[in-house]
Amino acid sequence: MMLPFVHGKRGAAVKRSCQYCGRIHEDGTACPQRPRRRKKSRREDAFRNSYAWNRKREQIRLRDFGVCRVCLAEGAVCFANLSVHHIVPLAEDFELRLQDGNLICLCQRHHEAAEAGRIGRRELSRLARTPPRGPWAAKS
Repeated sequence: MMLPFVHGKRGAAVKRSCQYCGRIHEDGTACPQRPRRRKKSRREDAFRNSYAWNRKREQIRLRDFGVCRVCLAEGAVCFANLSVHHIVPLAEDFELRLQDGNLICLCQRHHEAAEAGRIGRRELSRLARTPPRGPWAAKS
């Protein structure tokens, strides 16, 4: 087995500058400042790749007429970068994963705001329970 070659010395440990703390560590040493990766649930990953989720996601997009419901409530219409958001996250209550009242169509900006808690769950639930209003929606 060959030992690392550093500046003419065989067997000397290679040291590198750490991108997390800025200090020098031996190569292969774990820095305590390195952020820990959060393990995702295999159950959640399997669900996100399921036929049931893909079908439900399309149903919610059709229900919401393919627009961001928060933008629509603010008087704007946004069709770009839409995703279907779980109001109560899968990790909190997996049983609500396919419930219409827990799903809402959001643009990227509002999805990030909802994930960060800047848009309350109560408001999102209210929007998800009421039919969208707009010139394309059926009059009731």
